[in-house]
Amino acid sequence: MNKGRITLVSNNYWTLYKFRYDVIQMLVNEGYSINLIAKKDSYHKHFSDENIKKHFLPLQERGKNIFNEIKAFLAIHKLHKEINPEIVFNFTLKPNIYSSISTRILGIKTISMITGLGHVFIQSNNFLKYAVINMLRISLKKSNEIWFTNKFDREYFRQQKIVTNQKTFIVPGAGIKINNKLRSRNHIDRKCSFIMISRLLKEKGVGEFLSAAKYFKSDTSKDFILIGAHLDDNHHISKKILNKSIEDKVISYHPYTDDVDSFLKKAHCIIHPSYREGVSTVLLEAVSLKIPIITTKVPGCIDIVLNEGYGFLCEASDSKSLIKKIIEFIDANDKNPESIDLKVNKVFEHVSENFNRESIIERFKLTAKQH
Repeated sequence: MNKGRITLVSNNYWTLYKFRYDVIQMLVNEGYSINLIAKKDSYHKHFSDENIKKHFLPLQERGKNIFNEIKAFLAIHKLHKEINPEIVFNFTLKPNIYSSISTRILGIKTISMITGLGHVFIQSNNFLKYAVINMLRISLKKSNEIWFTNKFDREYFRQQKIVTNQKTFIVPGAGIKINNKLRSRNHIDRKCSFIMISRLLKEKGVGEFLSAAKYFKSDTSKDFILIGAHLDDNHHISKKILNKSIEDKVISYHPYTDDVDSFLKKAHCIIHPSYREGVSTVLLEAVSLKIPIITTKVPGCIDIVLNEGYGFLCEASDSKSLIKKIIEFIDANDKNPESIDLKVNKVFEHVSENFNRESIIERFKLTAKQH
């Protein structure tokens, strides 16, 4: 029995597959007709159920050409008029602006999920930042609910008066499936593997990771591994710097893979020196496998590693601070490995209680029924 039409809008199909696949399958199983709207990529092939209709969006995720942006908005608006869904879930920045304006015009119930404040907000004050803030004020004004992945982003939206009287909730990202049968972390035998898994964006702290790896280059007992997709643009780390690090054997590099578990299982420590996150999925994955963490004192990371009792925290955009924490981790492992076990178990308990994927899926289910 068809319960109605639900549309999910995101910047690409990779994000829908990576972060919303379980939610989409749940909604299909509940009897809803699902429409997906996103930029076309190879991940759309993962959605083959006959109750899922796929629509492809002419969207440039970081593009600034006004004509292309108008084209993207008109494409979304046309699809919303044709589909006429009972409810729309919007994810990522541009869909939250363009799709929410469209649903406001059409009177469609809308849930806007703020999945993190990206490069526009991390940069110093500029015209683009203020323009985006003003567009968000307009687009989110009539959202039925606004979901944030962490309390810091919600407070920022309130300070900027993007959010005023709208209903808001904290829904911590995609969450993680918890393996309660896991008993202990992967202890170091000989070579210690430090792994970073991320798109190679500057704001993810890739430069700081490479600097730290270079510092330990002469120490053959340390292995630094970088995994993630690289694009040759201004937002990503320089290709020249990346190639130099590879050629000098400062790091081992692997392009993006869906099989990150094979790398995670070999990791003795995950390094995630991001400048800001919504909620870091890679940190949740590390916690679920009881891998110690070195990360930054920024929103989306300190929601998981609350303080030094849960992991090792460094300053953002500070390679010296990162190096100091790596040294602290090594010293603790040599002199008092039980102290690291305590951190790992503590953060595992915290994530199990607050980031369980099943409870997040249940939130989507209840919201769909209520609206």
